[in-house]
Amino acid sequence: MSDHRPPPSLHARSARLRVVSPHDPGGILERVESGIDAIRPRFAPIASLKRGSTAGYEVVFSIGGDAIAAPREWSDDVHPTAAGRLEARLVACGLAERERLPSGAYLALNVSAAGLRSVELREVLGAAGRLDHVVVMVAEDAAEDEDNAAARALEGVREAGGLIAVDEIGSGHASLRHIVQLRPDFVRVGAEFVRDVDRDVARAAVVEAVVTLAARIDAWVMADGIAGRQELSALRRMGVSLGQGPVLGAPTAVMGPLAAPAAAAVLQAAPPVDPDETVAGLVEPRPALPWGGSLDQVADAFLEDPRHDAIVLVDERNRPLALAERAALLRGEPYERPVMRIAPTSPLKSVARRAAARPLLERFHPLVACDRRGVYLGIVRVEQLLDALARD
Repeated sequence: MSDHRPPPSLHARSARLRVVSPHDPGGILERVESGIDAIRPRFAPIASLKRGSTAGYEVVFSIGGDAIAAPREWSDDVHPTAAGRLEARLVACGLAERERLPSGAYLALNVSAAGLRSVELREVLGAAGRLDHVVVMVAEDAAEDEDNAAARALEGVREAGGLIAVDEIGSGHASLRHIVQLRPDFVRVGAEFVRDVDRDVARAAVVEAVVTLAARIDAWVMADGIAGRQELSALRRMGVSLGQGPVLGAPTAVMGPLAAPAAAAVLQAAPPVDPDETVAGLVEPRPALPWGGSLDQVADAFLEDPRHDAIVLVDERNRPLALAERAALLRGEPYERPVMRIAPTSPLKSVARRAAARPLLERFHPLVACDRRGVYLGIVRVEQLLDALARD
């Protein structure tokens, strides 16, 4: 008896075949738009690292029981030209949860630049009305599009009362120019730089630099992927205000308070930097000169007070641009030197590490203290900084 079987009919074979769209190779967009797969929002807590309470929630989504991910991550599975269609569906689902938001908390949605450039996502955001207590989180490439479509969409979010966050700061892809262009209300440090931040000096330097940058543009710093209490302690000491990650709680189906173990982990970690441990007490008010002035003006300023080794040069808004160095001026050399800006709230140790990392010829130049707007306040002399650390 032969084992040969006739080939399946064309109809039977076609029933098993599916046309794959190059714009939706995994079929995720088709399933979402057809309603085959349910979209289930989940809420990842964003904790205040000062109070040990929930400050907000990032909305992530389960689609058809698959893994939980943010809209920007889901749209990685489709072509960029289809990202807006998928993200529009997810964002609309997330915005529908605003009425469940606890008082004083905010709702964060992580979207892609490709999504923001799309008509579909812009229409969803535009039709949402007021966006108070909503944070739209984007990567820094949202400032790169030639027609400024993404930037205009973000401006619309702001006009509706929403806030902007820039994601994955410190990843090596972020451009400071783009951050300045977007002027975010939050900056989020990527998990790769939060991991082992308590032990890795290089990672700590990146986070400290982000904290300093955020202070200058009046933004909050959020750390992602906090896995352990040691990392939590280090981040609190650095002045990071907000955090997410395993130690603070996994995404849940409800927007509830921070779980008791997570709240305890925050409150039992090293406390935020005490004012006595910052450089605030070391800031010396010193007069500044306008940048671009004459050589005679600079020379006269040094003659008036021979104790000054350097004088800060500021722009028309009183923001430091350079240091004028006395020794170079006396040698007849170019005398303008780079400025290392610091905030008065910066921790002594982090400032000392940044100062020591400068090139040798700049290592002992005064540090320039500025307020959150970047306005000049005074200088901190390195010898005073070292003396304060020696007394600690």
